[in-house]
Amino acid sequence: MARQDRPLSPAVAVSHTDPLLEEGHRYAFFQALRLLRLRNPDEAVFNRDVRVRPAVSLSFPDHDIETIERDEAGKYRITANFFGLYGVTSPLPTFYTEDLIDQYLQGNSTSRDFLDIIHAALYPLLFRAWEKNRLWLAVAERRDASRLDQLLALVGLSGKRGTRWQAARALLPHAGNFNQFPRSALGLQSLVSGLLDNLPVEVEPCVTETVSIPEPAQCLLGEQACRLGEDTLLGSRIDERAGALRVHVGPVSAERLAGLLPGTERYTELVNAIALYLKTPLRCELALNVAPQRPGASLGEGWHTLGLNTWLPEQEPGDTTGPWPRYDQIFLPIEPESTQISERPLQ
Repeated sequence: MARQDRPLSPAVAVSHTDPLLEEGHRYAFFQALRLLRLRNPDEAVFNRDVRVRPAVSLSFPDHDIETIERDEAGKYRITANFFGLYGVTSPLPTFYTEDLIDQYLQGNSTSRDFLDIIHAALYPLLFRAWEKNRLWLAVAERRDASRLDQLLALVGLSGKRGTRWQAARALLPHAGNFNQFPRSALGLQSLVSGLLDNLPVEVEPCVTETVSIPEPAQCLLGEQACRLGEDTLLGSRIDERAGALRVHVGPVSAERLAGLLPGTERYTELVNAIALYLKTPLRCELALNVAPQRPGASLGEGWHTLGLNTWLPEQEPGDTTGPWPRYDQIFLPIEPESTQISERPLQ
């Protein structure tokens, strides 16, 4: 089989030579086949134009491939140093290879050509068996939609749902977080930071907010035996800490801030990812912390949104003495399929 400590690919210099043909012995076997398949995306053409056979030798080489050649018809011929019916790794008795070597020295290749008919089927089977469970190769190189759907199932986006969402692939590196239950603040922090190119992120759980008490849960005089101060409070609103969290991002530069505002593609991707990760009906507030080196805005120069990336007070971001507003809030409702922007801050 191909060695695990295979050599690194040679550096490809800017020239008219083909590095696969010039230095084929420096490539790993499966690596060379992958590169050749990229040149022939059609599976039938690849199987027809690429042939592999073992080397007629009893030496012990230190590389997978002996040579890679291209004939006049444009077909590639790979001579491998492993996995053959003849050669040093052959399962057959050694005298078979010795006879083939004698015939080769005499200019006769009839017996070898006959065995190569079998090799024409064996090596492609080996290649397919090697890449069978390497889903990333099927997705990235062969554009296999069915394998991509299997990977998207790890983050809960299989089927048409994952196909419609263009940014679904960005969640694949975080599949481990999506498979951890219950959800955690650390998992959400890792997800958001990864989607924002490792920006500093901190998740603040259990944010206090004031919520209304539903009418069925309210006490009525003369109907319930309740005791004031023990199991009954005056009023129709109450403070609670179990239904909201806040995600702090930043500091964010002015250039990055423009791409994280509502209406941008990155903002939509982030909101959808948070909604997908949070299975429970939590209200979520996204706090973008603007870097203090933010330049001022001028009329007629660039597009600005008052209250999001432009403010009337002259105080710098982070100045608690001035009326500096909040930066942005998003609301994740109970329905996992829809995510809406909240126009009101947590109270």
